Amino acid sequence: MDQDRLPLLLQRYFDQMLSADERLELEQMLLASARAREAFWETARWHALLRQWGEAEWGRMSADFRDLQTSTPSRWRGLAGISRRRWTYAALVTALLALGGQQFLNHRDAPVSAPMTQARNGIALLASTADAVWINPTESRQAGQTLPPGWLRLASGAVQIEFARGARVVLEGPAEFQLISESNAELRSGRMRAHVPEPAKGFTITTPGMVLVDRGTEFACSIPVLGAPEVHVFRGEVDVNLARSGGAFQSLRENQSVRIHDGHAFAIQSNPGAFLSEQALARRTAENIRIRVAMWRKASGKFSQHTNALVHLDFEPEGTWQRFLDNRVTNAPQRSAASVIGCDWEYGRWPGKLALEFKRTDDRLRFSVSGGHDALTLIAWVRVDSLAHKQHALLMSDNIQRGAIHWYLQHDGRLGLGIHAADESAPNGWLHVVSPPAVRPELLGAWVMLATVVDGTAGTVTHYCDGQLVGSTPASFPKPLRPGTCELGNWTINPAEPKWSWFNPQAGDDYMRSFHGRMDEFTLLATALDAGEINRLYEAGRPGDSTTVLSFLPLAKAL
Repeated sequence: MDQDRLPLLLQRYFDQMLSADERLELEQMLLASARAREAFWETARWHALLRQWGEAEWGRMSADFRDLQTSTPSRWRGLAGISRRRWTYAALVTALLALGGQQFLNHRDAPVSAPMTQARNGIALLASTADAVWINPTESRQAGQTLPPGWLRLASGAVQIEFARGARVVLEGPAEFQLISESNAELRSGRMRAHVPEPAKGFTITTPGMVLVDRGTEFACSIPVLGAPEVHVFRGEVDVNLARSGGAFQSLRENQSVRIHDGHAFAIQSNPGAFLSEQALARRTAENIRIRVAMWRKASGKFSQHTNALVHLDFEPEGTWQRFLDNRVTNAPQRSAASVIGCDWEYGRWPGKLALEFKRTDDRLRFSVSGGHDALTLIAWVRVDSLAHKQHALLMSDNIQRGAIHWYLQHDGRLGLGIHAADESAPNGWLHVVSPPAVRPELLGAWVMLATVVDGTAGTVTHYCDGQLVGSTPASFPKPLRPGTCELGNWTINPAEPKWSWFNPQAGDDYMRSFHGRMDEFTLLATALDAGEINRLYEAGRPGDSTTVLSFLPLAKAL
């Protein structure tokens, strides 16, 4: 590996200036060298931290400018916005200087991220997991999920948590860990290793017998169910306050460690190898991902041979230049490929698994489903990024014939299915069955499997999220169901066409139906799967272990 070449390629990568040849060169370095991956990991984390800090500063300064924007004539508001951006930029440069991050000054032209359109309600992010088994399955989490205040109860395995102010914690199960704030947590039991950069200085861990206040360092703590707690400081400094000793205070520095017994601290040998590091977690996670993707591809291939499969899109093209998706079903009467319109290729549930991103109002996929069917099962793996409109299309018939279907998410996260129960002369003849909230706020940005089963024999519509029943409703609907020509992720309304002559939008109505997020698998079957089959499909395809380091790599324009 060329030690002088790597920093230049990393700089050009984060400046978004890599050529195709340079991108390939960087990818080869990262695949071949553990040192290169470690350098990329650390650089990426600093950039993510600074981006997150910049977003927070942007939000605070936006509030300061609110009065100025509302009281200033419109011709001056643009100038105010420019001043605000310059102020944000200056603050970021100041922060870089304060951090001593000289290498990052080379990225002064990198754009500052704008605030998200939907507010975040979390204080941390679950960055990665490895063999994680949760004590309560209903409290399980997946990598990429925003974490609100509350308990994480881990039966086994390990996870990495990134707090909003920059502290990072590797937690090993069995463990009980409570998120309290952006800079405060409680370790009731288990083992943890924390990395606390300078901006997160003051990060505090409370345990049953002591309080640890970090001063910008790397340290570890173990709270066994049986046995004596330990604190190890590997770099920097940590203040240890012992509750049972009347608040006795002790400062531990680099390579100092203590064991707590009967309210007193006793010096012991520092042992970094006893606690899982970020690098070791990343290696374990990468291997788990490789195994999981191989298992999914095997199961996906078998699923394409399902007797009643109509459409199976696995979002695995020959290359990212491809603007259509093959229908993988082997025995369908019609195997219409899906046309890709406007969507961009991104990563899916795992690094290396592709997905299509829907972010513009005209992004969509189009395909046709022939014939009529007495039952349907619709399944999609999606990452929902926002729910800004009244409805967000998953699968929508582009006609209103009897038996046409609309499958969608509502703005409050409820999963809905509409069936047109009348002929085309009655455009409002829709029967809608809507579930209780399925996509909760904490699931925004996480991969979920949505499924809806329409059972003509039983006369029911049943909704699922991540393999679990969300709601089942008796429904009398016409048979057969006729999806016809469909769109994934959108619903095109063109009042200029005769078939939309019934469409009469009113002022203030929200007719936007575009989906905001990613999709990396879609299946439509002409049968009603039961709850057990839905759950098995979820277990076969659930993201499981994931990691954040590879997600920073841009997709090549062609594979």
